Amino acid sequence: MTTAMPWPELDVINTRRCRREPVVPAHAEVMVPVLSASELYVFTGGTPPTLDQLSALVEDGEQRWESHCADQRPQRRS
Repeated sequence: MTTAMPWPELDVINTRRCRREPVVPAHAEVMVPVLSASELYVFTGGTPPTLDQLSALVEDGEQRWESHCADQRPQRRS
């Protein structure tokens, strides 16, 4: 019997201009508008996910999103 390899840790990355963190269910709300463009599905098929569908997909314990969600920080004007 083989033992499953552990998932690698994904780090939060902070810079002056943005914060990038691994996707978690809490990100679904901000991801739905980004993923709602029908043009994204022209070649891959399917339809844009609803908030509930995306939340469930991100929470699925059998799959893992090796993705990050980026948040741009406001720029200070000099």
